[in-house]
Amino acid sequence: MLGFTPVDALALCHSHGHGSFHPFVGLLAGETAAQIVGRAHELGVRVNTWTVNDDDEVRRLAAAGIDGIVTDVPDAAIRALRASPA
Repeated sequence: MLGFTPVDALALCHSHGHGSFHPFVGLLAGETAAQIVGRAHELGVRVNTWTVNDDDEVRRLAAAGIDGIVTDVPDAAIRALRASPA
């Protein structure tokens, strides 16, 4: 959603009754991921992000509670998640 902050885009998605929100990974830097995912889950909205090809980013987003990750390297993402501490 060009021109919207992730928080505003999430609010718009929720106000229109959408059950999922799909921000580009670049919009979920640092603590933003956990904040957006937390708020989305409070609203009953799932968060799926794209395109995550870095193992550390996969683990960081999983730790933030992201619901889904689109990647070009699913085998590497699965290995990264399996190697993460429980």
